[in-house]
Amino acid sequence: MNIIRKYKIHLLYKNTLIKKELYDLKIIFKYVKYYKGNYKLIDFIYNNFFNLEKVILPQYPNDIFWFKKDILCFNHNLKNNRVSVNYGEITYMIEEYIGYYQYTEVISLIKNIIEKYYNLRKITISNLIDFYTEEIQNIYKLQK
Repeated sequence: MNIIRKYKIHLLYKNTLIKKELYDLKIIFKYVKYYKGNYKLIDFIYNNFFNLEKVILPQYPNDIFWFKKDILCFNHNLKNNRVSVNYGEITYMIEEYIGYYQYTEVISLIKNIIEKYYNLRKITISNLIDFYTEEIQNIYKLQK
């Protein structure tokens, strides 16, 4: 059952969401208005920003990576406090769901959610370079 359906049931019957799900949704609703036109976006953010696997790779001691299955969603460079987002998997999809947003609004949405959920401050957002993404994903797969 997707998170929107679970939330609708929660609105009717209360206590159908666990505290973690409710907390995650409150973060999303702080930045994305809850209405039918945003259901796909809310579901996408919930499934691609939260409950990711945190990975530290010895080859990249200054980076923390977050994966969903074998897909790199984003990484945080600890030296320059830059979060690089997988454009093909994350940024592009958000642009597709909310096509009326400007690129800067999409980046701002991503930044706000990542800062709030992962308790990061004053990060800079950029897009991951494709060959770098593939390299990290391959290292991750080999490490598993």
